Amino acid sequence: MIYTHGFVPDDFGKGVAIPDPKNRLGNVNNDDNYRPITISPTVSKLFEYCVLEKFQGLLLSSDLQFNFKLKSSCSHAVFLLKQVTDYFITRGSNV
Repeated sequence: MIYTHGFVPDDFGKGVAIPDPKNRLGNVNNDDNYRPITISPTVSKLFEYCVLEKFQGLLLSSDLQFNFKLKSSCSHAVFLLKQVTDYFITRGSNV
């Protein structure tokens, strides 16, 4: 029904957010010491894996995207930004 009619049940988008401490030895009373982890419904995760398996070859991302890709992360983007900024600053440009 989802694939044929393009209808996704509302419950597929629901999840339970659980606070996960970043530093278990840190201040447990500080909100900044927690990140939310969302527990999604099993059926929606199973459907997601099936769609990914079927259409993975058709799903493309930009070469400018760093996160959510194998062997790449936000730290790569930060490194690249620093390198480009340093390049222009050493050549007298205002970045």
